[in-house]
Amino acid sequence: MVENGLSPDHHIFNIFFSAYAKCGMIDKAMDIFNKMRQHGLSPNVVNYGALIDALCKLGRVDDAEVKFNQMINEGVTPNIVVFNSLVYGLCTVDKWERAEELVYEMLDQGICPNAVFFNTLICNLCNVGRVMEGRRLIDLMEHVGVRPDAFSYTPLISGYCLAGRTDEAEKVFDGMVSIGLSPTEVTYNTLLHGYCSASRIDDAYCLFREMLRKGVTPGVVTYNTILHGLFQTKRFSEAKELYLNMINSGTKCDIYTYNIILNGLCKSNCVDEAFKMFQSLCSKGLQLNIITFTIMIGALLKGGRKEDAMDLFAAIPANGLVPNVVTYRLVAENLIEEGSLEEFDSLFSAMEKNGTAPNSQMLNALVRRLLHRGDISRAGAYLSKLDERNFSVEASTTSLLISIFTSDEYQHHAKSLPEKYHFLNEANRIVSYSQAKNRRFVGNIPHD
Repeated sequence: MVENGLSPDHHIFNIFFSAYAKCGMIDKAMDIFNKMRQHGLSPNVVNYGALIDALCKLGRVDDAEVKFNQMINEGVTPNIVVFNSLVYGLCTVDKWERAEELVYEMLDQGICPNAVFFNTLICNLCNVGRVMEGRRLIDLMEHVGVRPDAFSYTPLISGYCLAGRTDEAEKVFDGMVSIGLSPTEVTYNTLLHGYCSASRIDDAYCLFREMLRKGVTPGVVTYNTILHGLFQTKRFSEAKELYLNMINSGTKCDIYTYNIILNGLCKSNCVDEAFKMFQSLCSKGLQLNIITFTIMIGALLKGGRKEDAMDLFAAIPANGLVPNVVTYRLVAENLIEEGSLEEFDSLFSAMEKNGTAPNSQMLNALVRRLLHRGDISRAGAYLSKLDERNFSVEASTTSLLISIFTSDEYQHHAKSLPEKYHFLNEANRIVSYSQAKNRRFVGNIPHD
């Protein structure tokens, strides 16, 4: 660009060092930043802001402060975006006193941090699991005269729920209500999800009823959360009742609602009812996703309805979908169980050709199925596929390999496994020798 006689401006430089910063190449970004002056440009507030933000996100908060002081010394006035980045960085390294000083500096410069400013910081901190820092920011808000709102507390509730600390989340919720704040639908949904994840479905139901009493209209996310919780805790009749209430309330179901219900019905052995609902959804032209098909294929295979399951599997492309690794695994395991091993091999090849890569869980499961059938040679081939992808052999797979090859029946099959598994023969000899030695020892013990 320079060689062609074009001079980069502030915007061009910003693009360059922002790109380097996003790639983690912060030293290169700083080098580009320093070269601005060689082209007769003094960094402006946008340039400094981008660099300070990048430094803070990479944990180099001390360097960010150096740049912040440098910009002030050069007469560049920081804006609220710069302050936001640096305050966030200081919070992440527990420099609370300095963070508070910066907030007061903002006030001195006539920049008034509002609830949105603080809420953004709290949300960012809680999203990375720094809930205690988020709580301290609420204290700082109150200290500088900014009143927290429902959006200030919701990220804290979410953070505690994600950490499995629903009691703490409940305290935060009760605390915000006690100071006169009204929880939003998002706030309710956040705590509801926490309760359901912790199998506290009674508490979730109580909160749901409170939500209705307070005049907060539950949306599809609310219903989906509780439906999932009810099915997970095997409270099927209550789940069906809630679904009917959802329909009667006029709330429109989405595909996630139907997936939850189909999965719940299948797990409660109501596969016929689930299949009827699935067929009804197809006839209504609802756009199903691969999870919907996978749920039904798994349930039909488990119920011995292979023909229906394979019809659904064959219909997946016609619905504009591609089977995922779970779908393929369900069908593949069923084929092994039935002894349709050539069909299984063909399915696996088709899966790879279609661009769906097997994961570690699938390959380990297939190896175990093949070992249970006594097809050691084919199990060895799929063990090789594990090795090719640098996947680990799971403990349950290793345990099964050892238990099989300590049996005389399969000892001679060890050579059909990849070379790295030939240690199993040695393990077998050690076990056999140890058992024989113990028998001789017991036989030599004098008896009264």
